[in-house]
Amino acid sequence: MLRAEHISKQLGGRQILDDVDFAIAPSQIVALLGPSGCGKTSLLRALSLLAPPDSGRLSVGERNYEFPNGLGTPWQTLYPELTVVFQQFPLWPHLRIRHNLLLPLELHGEKNADGRMSELCDELGLTPLLHLFPMQLSVGQRQRAALVRALLPQPKYLLLDEVTSAQDVEHIKRMIGLLKKSALNGTAIVLATHLIRFARGLAERFYFIDEGRIVESGPAEGLGTPRTERLRDFLFVGDQL
Repeated sequence: MLRAEHISKQLGGRQILDDVDFAIAPSQIVALLGPSGCGKTSLLRALSLLAPPDSGRLSVGERNYEFPNGLGTPWQTLYPELTVVFQQFPLWPHLRIRHNLLLPLELHGEKNADGRMSELCDELGLTPLLHLFPMQLSVGQRQRAALVRALLPQPKYLLLDEVTSAQDVEHIKRMIGLLKKSALNGTAIVLATHLIRFARGLAERFYFIDEGRIVESGPAEGLGTPRTERLRDFLFVGDQL
C-alpha cells in the first residue's frame, strides 16, 4: 500500500502541502482533483520522494519514511516499484524513442522488455514512431511515450500528472483502456487531473485538494453528491467545460 500521513511541505515560505493524508491500495485507481496551483503536483513529488516532505510519514510497500528525520532508505530504490510521469514528460533528446523506452530497464539489468514495449506501443499508436527522435514527435506523442516508459517496468505504484493534457478524445479512450488493464494487473494508479469526466470514468476513489489541503475524499460516486461547497463549485465549473 502507498500511504501518506500528516504530510506537510513549505516552498519559499509558502505552505504548499498542509497536513495531507492520502492512501491507495494495489489495483486501485485514485483521482487527485483540484484547481491549478492547489498542490496536486507537489503531492505527487512528495509521494515519489522527488521533493521529500518537511514532516509526516510515508509508506511505499514495505518501505517506511519519517520526516524530517531523513529518508533512511535512498529514494532511488523506489524505482521501478514506483514510477511517475509529470507534465514535462522528459525524454532524452539524443536517443530514438525505442532507446528512450528501454534504457531505464536496461540500466536495471532487464534485457528482455521488447515484447512488452511493442504491446504497449501498439495500444497507444506509437509503433511507427519508435525509430524517431523525441523532437520529431508531437507533444501528445511524447506524452504517450513517457507513459509507456513508466508502465514498462510493471510498477506497483504509478503516479500520473495531467497525463491527458495533450491528448485528443480517441487517445484518451486508449489511455483509459490501458490504465484499467494495468490496474487489473495489480498496479495502483494515482491520477492527478482537472478532467472531471475522465476521473469519473476511470477512478474508484477521489481526493479533492485545494490550497494544499485535502478538502474532501471518498468513493468516485461521491463526485455526484459533493459534501463541501468548495468541491461543488469546482465540479460545477468543470462540468461546463
